[in-house]
Amino acid sequence: MLAPPLQPALSVLDAARGRFYSALRPIARSVLTQRERRIALAGTALLTSALIAASALPLLLLAFGPIIWGVPHLISDLRYLVARPNLHKSLPLYAAAAVTIGGSILGLGVRASLAGTIVAVTLGGGVRARRAAVAAGAGGLLFAASQSPWLADAIFLHAHNLVAFAYWLAWRKRSTRLHWLVVGAFAAGSAWLLVGPGLAIASAAGTLDAEWSGLAMRDLAWALSPVDDPTWSLRFAMFFAFAQTAHYVVWLHLLPQDAARRGAPLTFSQGYRGLVRDVGAPLLWLAAAAALLVGGLAFVSLAWARDVYLGVAFFHAHLELIAGGLLLAGVASRDAT
Repeated sequence: MLAPPLQPALSVLDAARGRFYSALRPIARSVLTQRERRIALAGTALLTSALIAASALPLLLLAFGPIIWGVPHLISDLRYLVARPNLHKSLPLYAAAAVTIGGSILGLGVRASLAGTIVAVTLGGGVRARRAAVAAGAGGLLFAASQSPWLADAIFLHAHNLVAFAYWLAWRKRSTRLHWLVVGAFAAGSAWLLVGPGLAIASAAGTLDAEWSGLAMRDLAWALSPVDDPTWSLRFAMFFAFAQTAHYVVWLHLLPQDAARRGAPLTFSQGYRGLVRDVGAPLLWLAAAAALLVGGLAFVSLAWARDVYLGVAFFHAHLELIAGGLLLAGVASRDAT
């Protein structure tokens, strides 16, 4: 089966990218040709842009972010968490999925995927001590989550945005420490929104709400906050808008560039060919249909489109937790392809 015919559009993007790189080459050749410098610079610039957007228009970032980048990042999730480590051939993953789906139907939230993680590492192969340690850690978290399920789910909403950074940092050994610039940019942006003047500036500018969107910032803040205080709820909502965008940056740019076999910049066409090779054409057609559905619904109602996407995407946060447990336990290698 042929993959979705995106090559003409990607060729246009590659041409524009080539002109941009050509303009920069005389003054930034050493950055463009060295992977770690290039990724650090791009990551820092993208996170800075995400912080500006989260500070200026947090509600619109929460609305449009999942609609624009949500489905592509789900495919990247599957690519690097399942396809590349060959977890789609792993019985423990399917056992964990069955437990997680069953628990989710019962409304167990993060407790379902923690139980699934315990099942996965127990059934898997690998070093027994590592499997026992991961199972014990998941068991401790499961016990803690059972004491306050609502709080555990709220924390999990935020924690899953940080998981991508853990995967990216652990993906390969690096010869420099430049990747910490990206981590530092994320930490600084988080501080700006959680304890800095981000909320005061957005409130003074009147950019917290956009009535035409059909969404209300305070409603989203209540759903995204682990505390009841209205001010802190807004801070957590703005932080979530930033962290979610950073999550997309990692899955859609930093990790693909860092995981490329060559150190040279990865073009859009090269990235797409690699994606087809890793996940296959049928999944990409399904993703294209989902992206068109969500995008089409956005013209009718942003709130409706966002809800539909979140309903489709609920599985991926659980997948990140289970796959992380399998990788930590040594049941699967990071990149087996």
